Amino acid sequence: MKMKNLASKVLLIFTTLYLTSCTTSGFYQICKISPSVKDNVIINKDSFFFEDNNCKVIYDFWSEGGNAGFKFYNKTDKDIILDLEKSFFILNGIAYNYFRSRTFASAESLVTFSEEKKVYIPPYAAKIITEYNITSQLYRDCDLYKYPRKKQIITKYFKDNKSPYIFSNRISYSVNSTTSQTTIENEFYVSEITNYPANEVLKAVNLEICGQKSNTVSFAIKEAASTKFYLKYDNAQDKWKH
Repeated sequence: MKMKNLASKVLLIFTTLYLTSCTTSGFYQICKISPSVKDNVIINKDSFFFEDNNCKVIYDFWSEGGNAGFKFYNKTDKDIILDLEKSFFILNGIAYNYFRSRTFASAESLVTFSEEKKVYIPPYAAKIITEYNITSQLYRDCDLYKYPRKKQIITKYFKDNKSPYIFSNRISYSVNSTTSQTTIENEFYVSEITNYPANEVLKAVNLEICGQKSNTVSFAIKEAASTKFYLKYDNAQDKWKH
């Protein structure tokens, strides 16, 4: 019985070491986002939001490539209608439509339906609008080592007008089917970029539910925040330093 328990512990140790070596390989580029100095976005701890008399727009960029979408909360006691045909994600001066005139098919019922130009949000409720990522490309710079060792980790800082990524959401909405439309624009820029080896940013996590911990170890990024995003990349054994 003791030998069986010992064998189980040894297997668990080797499994954990194997998972650690596999999961903590590679590199991460972590980008921090700041609101434009001309914008009225509010910073609350590690999150951004915009608020007027009718709505609250909440941003959570944390994902691979950066989720440029938003959560739109209706503060009123009337319906709010988002006009996606007149709403855009704008990256470095190029506008991308939130309404893309697509047709979708349901695999279960074999029913097709068209994308809606207008999205209705009932009172005191929210909808999540997501469509685009900020970037899928690794940012390269002479000040950043592509594959840094611990002592080579450097953060590159940007002012808003010099950032490689300046982006915004231009959102058009109306309240209770009125003819008058309100348009808001929230602008952001990438203010910091840092490259890390995976073992410098990952932490081991054991899932715990009601006091019971999982035996399986998973890994999460220590610096996760809604005001940041990341790109994961591998060491392809190339000769590039930067």
